[in-house]
Parts: sequence; C-alpha cells; structure tokens
Amino acid sequence: MASLQELLTQQPPTTSGVHEAMAQHAEDTFTQLGGILPLFVGKRKKGNYLTFALPNAVTQDNGALLQTLSDIIFVYDLKLASFMTAIRTRVHESSIPKLGALLMTADDAKALFQLPWELEFDSASNLVNSTRSSSDGEIIPRSTWEAFFARTGDLNARQVVYETLIQRFGSQDQLPPISLTHVSSAVRPMPLDIRLPQNAILPPPR
Repeated sequence: MASLQELLTQQPPTTSGVHEAMAQHAEDTFTQLGGILPLFVGKRKKGNYLTFALPNAVTQDNGALLQTLSDIIFVYDLKLASFMTAIRTRVHESSIPKLGALLMTADDAKALFQLPWELEFDSASNLVNSTRSSSDGEIIPRSTWEAFFARTGDLNARQVVYETLIQRFGSQDQLPPISLTHVSSAVRPMPLDIRLPQNAILPPPR
C-alpha cells in the first residue's frame, strides 16, 4: 500500500491532483484495512502539506465537522483542504440509510471536487467492495468553502481557535504545530450557523 505522500508525488501539484491522490489512498485503505479512515490533508499558503486523522467526535456531527473544517483552514492559513469521512446515504426518503464514504477537496481559488463511494459489506460487516459514485449538487456548497477560506483574524484569534481545536481533538499531539508569524490583521469571525444540506452527512454506525 503506497503512502499518501507517495501518491501525492505521483499526481500533479494541483487541487485535482491532491483529490485523486486522496481518492487512491482511500481505496487502498478500503482494500487493505477493510474500513474508512477519516483523514484531513491541507496545503498551507506558505509551507508544506499537513495531514492528520479526524476524530469521531468531529466526523459524527455535521455542525462539528463544518466548524472544524473552518477552524483548521483558519488556524493553519490553508489554501487547499481535502477530507475523507464516512457518510450515510438514502436512495429514497423512505429507504434505510446505507454506509458510504465521501471525499471533498476545495481551494481558495474556488475549485471544488467531491467523490462519494458506495460500499458493500458481507454478513460479518467486512468491507468487500467500493464503487465510485456521484452526488446531485454540492454536498458542502461552494459558497461555504469560500467563507472558510475568506476567514481572517489576528494572532490572538488564531491562538484561541487553535486551543479550541486541541479540546475538540482531545490532545495537542493529534494536531500539527502552528505558525503565528504571518496572519492578517483584521478580525472577521466565521459564523457558526452554517449547516450541510439535510441528510448529506450522517454519523456512521457505532
């Protein structure tokens, strides 16, 4: 199984290239580990990629997921963000939700890519097959991503949000270190009332 770093070097250094590298890594994880790895990859405006796992407390709650994406992009001054998570989808309103997976990648130049997977499990709940799928409309609207990347704040604001992230992730060891040497001076807080479309992302089963 190739590492994500190896896959990134095999793709062009573009948003679509990062998206495809993440997709290939997700499919390798499906095959090799038989599960879904909630993962975040970001590219700093000044610096290298950063990669870390997303905790269940974040991925199992729509509001927490959106707020965390906003906070990560703000704290690390990112120009690109990509994340992988489990989802539940319905074919019809009355149908039973099925466990799937979702990859989304966006950047500060308004590029947006999304890739859901349909997953198949055997009687022992082992992941046995994955199929790339599609979604009607934007799961997280482009305007929401634009707001994430437009968020600005001073050094103190960035430090406060970083400390909030530490609490959400449970430990500072779960997050990359931050640089507070170059940030915008104007403070424009991110509103907290943005939500995904209903039923777009639901918690995976426990």
